Amino acid sequence: MPETQAAQDQLYERKVASGEWSEDVLLSIEMPKLEKERVEDAVEEVNQGKEWYLGFSQVDMHDSLDLPLIYEAYIHYLETIKLDFLGENIMTKKMLDIILSKTSQATSYPVSVLERQRIEDLSASKIEGISAGDVDELVRQFKQTAETRYHYLHLLTQIDLFDPEKSDRSERRYVLNASQPVPPPFFRVAWGPRSALLCTDEGRAHLEPWGLLGLHFELLNVEEQPQA
Repeated sequence: MPETQAAQDQLYERKVASGEWSEDVLLSIEMPKLEKERVEDAVEEVNQGKEWYLGFSQVDMHDSLDLPLIYEAYIHYLETIKLDFLGENIMTKKMLDIILSKTSQATSYPVSVLERQRIEDLSASKIEGISAGDVDELVRQFKQTAETRYHYLHLLTQIDLFDPEKSDRSERRYVLNASQPVPPPFFRVAWGPRSALLCTDEGRAHLEPWGLLGLHFELLNVEEQPQA
């Protein structure tokens, strides 16, 4: 099972060389429900039934997942914007390489976009209705020639940064834990805005000079522990 970025890169290069994947397609960030179920089933089998969500686990699942991961979008929209960052840790290799140059505690998954119109056309062609098996076959055929331009960044460093009892996630107000661990430039949190790509001022300064399209920064409302 590839456990380093170098090992994942070698896997990716082999897939490209074999013709299974190529590099020139625009991707989306929304994984179809059936694809999520396939990912969760694969992970639960390896983790003895433990629940697992993509991006929130420190377990490297490269050898268990059916790569590339499939995401769903309307391609005409993506072709118009051509962003470096699509949100939800989905980014071009250019942005991925910039982040990986500041951390070794990460890996990545290649991602391919399934044009949503394909599913709509399939559904319209079946008077009796579309089934899960129909979508599975569509995905299977798509993966045979699927191209990848974007990647899913999987940060392995998880920081116990915020106090859930004193924070208010609904108001997006976060109180630091008493221990106040020092995060690396890019990191995930054990509790809080877990789906966001979090960075320190150092991480932001590392990204900003590159003029990455689609990337914008939002300051978190972070407070110190109240004095006793």
